[in-house]
Amino acid sequence: GPQEEQDLVSCLKRLAGLAAIDLGDQAVSYRIAGELARAAVAGLGGARGHTFADGVVVATFRPMRAVPFKVVFVTGLGEGAFPAAEGRDALDLRGAERRAGDVSPRERDLAMFLETLLATRERLYLSYVARDQLTGEPLQPSAAVTELLHELRGRGLGEQEVAGLVVEHPLRRWDARYLEHEHEHEHELRNHLPEARREAAVAALARTVRAAAPGAALRDAAALRDRAPALFARLREPLGLLEPPAAAPRRRAGGPLRVTLGQLRRFLECPLQGWAAYCLGLEEGEADLLAAVDEPVALEFLDRLLLVRGAVVDALALGRDPAAHAAAEVRARERAGRAPVGLFGEVERAQQEVWVQGWARALGGDAGVPPPAEVVRFGAAPEHAPVQELQGPLVLAITAPGGGALAGPTRVELSGRTEPLTDGRATSLVLCARAAPPANPRDTARLWRDALRGFLDHVVLAAAGLTAGAPHRALLCLRGGATVPLDFAPLDAAAARAYLGGLVQSFLGEPHAYFMPCEAVFLHHLAGGARPLGECLAEVRTWDRHSSSYGPITRLDDVAAPADEAAHAIVARRFAPLLAGLAPPAEPPRGGRA
Repeated sequence: GPQEEQDLVSCLKRLAGLAAIDLGDQAVSYRIAGELARAAVAGLGGARGHTFADGVVVATFRPMRAVPFKVVFVTGLGEGAFPAAEGRDALDLRGAERRAGDVSPRERDLAMFLETLLATRERLYLSYVARDQLTGEPLQPSAAVTELLHELRGRGLGEQEVAGLVVEHPLRRWDARYLEHEHEHEHELRNHLPEARREAAVAALARTVRAAAPGAALRDAAALRDRAPALFARLREPLGLLEPPAAAPRRRAGGPLRVTLGQLRRFLECPLQGWAAYCLGLEEGEADLLAAVDEPVALEFLDRLLLVRGAVVDALALGRDPAAHAAAEVRARERAGRAPVGLFGEVERAQQEVWVQGWARALGGDAGVPPPAEVVRFGAAPEHAPVQELQGPLVLAITAPGGGALAGPTRVELSGRTEPLTDGRATSLVLCARAAPPANPRDTARLWRDALRGFLDHVVLAAAGLTAGAPHRALLCLRGGATVPLDFAPLDAAAARAYLGGLVQSFLGEPHAYFMPCEAVFLHHLAGGARPLGECLAEVRTWDRHSSSYGPITRLDDVAAPADEAAHAIVARRFAPLLAGLAPPAEPPRGGRA
């Protein structure tokens, strides 16, 4: 308004006067300039900020009770809150004998209420809370308000006119009644909060969606698109809904499609998370989770696992002492600010040393000397990656009907590295996060997830012709020092390639928006098929962590498990070669290598 414009001109004049300050040729900092500007405008007066100036005055009853105002708002006029109750005080002599001029707290409040009514020049608003905040029960206004309404009825106003003075607001600020009209009349409902208007718009949108697509989950944009395409098209822009892009092949025009062993393993662990990560172009989960913390004081369990296991695996591939190599890797991370230092670093290093020592006992027995191991890598190797043998990528020729990342004849190149191999590449050394041997089917199912690393080693080595026709063993090394051996049946090169081709075709050629972590498959297998697969899936969903707990999909409640027939077909296609050699441990796990 005009007053604000006048205040702005005054401020600008004061700031322009700063040019008259003689500072010579010396430059000053922004901080000094800010202090000079603050001092210049500090002395400005105004028509607001004073008790009797223009604007809004917020005060209690007592200091302002007789000061006239155009508009007065009085809040807190609920029953029992106003006027004050007649308290009994043994030291108050007015309770024994009242004299002229004695005023009780109740009478004082009523007198101030009367003075407030007389001080109001144009409009008076009286407000109280009409519902109990805990029970929601209706509450009555103060007796003073009730008496005022009664007096108005007796002073010429009719019942309907008095009722029109009372405005009952809805319980929620986003109630639709706030937006049903343009407030042409003085006493209609009003709510000027922008947040409330946005909430009301969202509530109205929800009602429209429910009416257009009854039974559809409001959080599921795909269900809305399928059941109410016209409404979805109208809502796409205001709600920012995006159509999922068609999966583009990860290859140059005419080039091969590249898939890593880690991506295939993640797909076996959880089809949903593995497929989503590939479609989103995310790197493997073990890339570098520690970089998310600017100055860590402790490592999370998963962070510590990735760091220490990676260092021990590299040490085995390089033929170095695991403890010394892991310590050097930790120091490098500390220098980069990606691991705790100082006292926190000492505690973290002590925990890591326990892990390394436990894996050393599992690998080398009581002597703690790991056996010679080698790592075979397929495809290009990153710089400084420890590897004894470098093979070309494993090439698969896949013919698919089209869909996903596959379209017609496709050349797929598999790359990645094996786990450390011993015994002439007949044994994969798999370092597991579990400390104690499994004591029940749930623990065994979780441990067998790590066996997928050794199983993929077996399949890839056989497909490449390096160990075709030979059995393979995955030696699961627990960080407590025990080992659990799992043996896999021999595979010839043709069978291994056929299995990998079918796995890649399923991975990239069809959607996998269903809940099926590998632990449920293992539970079903451990029960000898006696437990229904659907029951196993339901049990795994209740666990605190499983293969589907990690990945880009965080809301799993909306993801359904596949139908029973489809689930058994998935198990037969993807897990049959693995389950053929898996059985519960017949004897307690041994300490040291088997």
